[in-house]
Amino acid sequence: MHHATEPRRRTRLSPDARSRQLMDHAIAVFAQRGIGRAGHAEIAERAHVSVATVFNYYRSREELIDSVLGEVESFWFTLAREALGRGETAIDALRLLFDATVDAVYEKGDYAQIALEWAASVRDDLWPRHTQFCGRMLDLTRQTLQRGVERGEFELRMSERETLAVINSLYYPACQMIFRDPQPPREEIKAFMLNTSRLVLGL
Repeated sequence: MHHATEPRRRTRLSPDARSRQLMDHAIAVFAQRGIGRAGHAEIAERAHVSVATVFNYYRSREELIDSVLGEVESFWFTLAREALGRGETAIDALRLLFDATVDAVYEKGDYAQIALEWAASVRDDLWPRHTQFCGRMLDLTRQTLQRGVERGEFELRMSERETLAVINSLYYPACQMIFRDPQPPREEIKAFMLNTSRLVLGL
């Protein structure tokens, strides 16, 4: 005897849960489509909600882009702050930063793809905010380097500004290596970042 199948009910999420769900889908869409092409309709399709629902949370395309970039910025800044804060020495803090960064690119590749595109978007609507974001990231690394110099762990062989620029820029070749096909082992990328930073610091 066959029983009629009850229609599947759509789960009603709380506003906070819905916001988190839409942001997760927005990150995926922006990584796939790009900052300039991603929009409300694609997010709605992925989330199985109406376009109007997405507009309830992001009232314009500008607000959507601002929210996604804010999410990406918060993700990478929090990761760096927590990793650098755990190291007993400056070089250990950098190692933890590189390890966490590489793991995140492997496991949260969408965040890396958006960050890479953002870094190449030298446009008036995107670049000023990215410059501020880079400044915050540089400040975190600067504190670590200054701690290392004060404790006698190393002496800077270049200016502080140059040293910071080289160490922070390691993220970009690391991503290029990770997104190759076939994808290299994580430990290879982590070793590249750590060994390069040790070379820059004369260690």
